Amino acid sequence: MKQKDNENKAGKGKKIFVILLFLILAGGLAFGGYYFGTKNSSDSMAVNTEMSKRAPLVEESYFQLGEFTVNLADENSKNYIKVNMYIAYPKKNKKLAKELEERKSSLRDAVNLELMSKKSTELNVKGVENLKKELSDKINSKLYKGEILHVDFDNIIIQ
Repeated sequence: MKQKDNENKAGKGKKIFVILLFLILAGGLAFGGYYFGTKNSSDSMAVNTEMSKRAPLVEESYFQLGEFTVNLADENSKNYIKVNMYIAYPKKNKKLAKELEERKSSLRDAVNLELMSKKSTELNVKGVENLKKELSDKINSKLYKGEILHVDFDNIIIQ
């Protein structure tokens, strides 16, 4: 009889444990669903708001300006940068595409000078983004039949 009471107590303990475990899991799933459900909707609203503020998308073409390997402006050092550079421009602007080809030498010269003026300490992630903007501005200042959209590096090595 005593053994049967012990078995009943053990069975009740297991049932209570299973019920508590189920409640904890159900609560966790409900909280997770609510949290991630509301987080995603607010993120998508932020993205939609941000996208509505941007200029309309322009279909791009790319012009390969080529590979550059130049010494950096570091004193007492032999650091260099090596990049393969592409220029994005509006696909509809055929005159600009032709001008980019015709002025390739001049554009490469401007890029070389800009790259040689940089120090390796300037070329962290943010510095590379700034460099792309500076190169874009420098190139646009040399063009007459339109403006490029941005500069991309296919690869970049700074040593």
